[in-house]
Amino acid sequence: MITSVIQQASTQLGISVDLLRYLADNPDALADLTREARRATTTPAETTDHHTAALDFTTKLQNAFTKPADGAHQGDDDDSLRGAGQVADPAMRRERIAAAITDTRAVEPPPKDRFRFLPRKVWDGKNTSIRQFLLEQYAGRCQICAATFPKRDGDPYFEVVYLVSHTNAAWIDRPGDVLCLCPTCTAKFLHGEVQATDVLDQVRSWRARTEGGDRAVLQMTLCGHLQTINYTEKHLLDLQTLVTQA
Repeated sequence: MITSVIQQASTQLGISVDLLRYLADNPDALADLTREARRATTTPAETTDHHTAALDFTTKLQNAFTKPADGAHQGDDDDSLRGAGQVADPAMRRERIAAAITDTRAVEPPPKDRFRFLPRKVWDGKNTSIRQFLLEQYAGRCQICAATFPKRDGDPYFEVVYLVSHTNAAWIDRPGDVLCLCPTCTAKFLHGEVQATDVLDQVRSWRARTEGGDRAVLQMTLCGHLQTINYTEKHLLDLQTLVTQA
């Protein structure tokens, strides 16, 4: 009878039988889920003003190119790094590692105690045509270093890096708001020092060759080195128009 009731509830609620059984066996998890659901429904969501407020795209774009280093960390030389990793007594260290693993395994929690259900916000998907645009413009090569590599399926690998997150507004989710970068330059741009205080002036002042302009490039300092972001005219024109329309 209980099984049939659970199956009926599963059909009506659209929840798997296994999940219903888990919640029945773990009332604390059910309480947590209920509490989070109530909080999500009772906490005021983003107001209409937030949704309709004009996006300051130019400021956010400038921020993407203004990420200074704090100067607190000084890189260690190779010799000091190698010295810090040496082991005086390998046998004793192996014993300590083995003992630590054994102790941890002895108190290994059951899988059901290592997760819990939480509500989460899922943004709408990114513009899927952007990747195809970058592939056509750059053949997968990085706009900074021109590097790429073939994936197992034969396609070139590259990262689509947003200058201003698409979650800020749907209308900016277009080619001008992204870069085609290799994994290394992606990591540097997202986590390293980036400086281009005049990036807005560079974008606004650029002209295509038919307008008497020169190469489609932007200059910046990346991780302490002067770097050039190489664009196709179609790509930089899209960014320029985004800036002028912001």
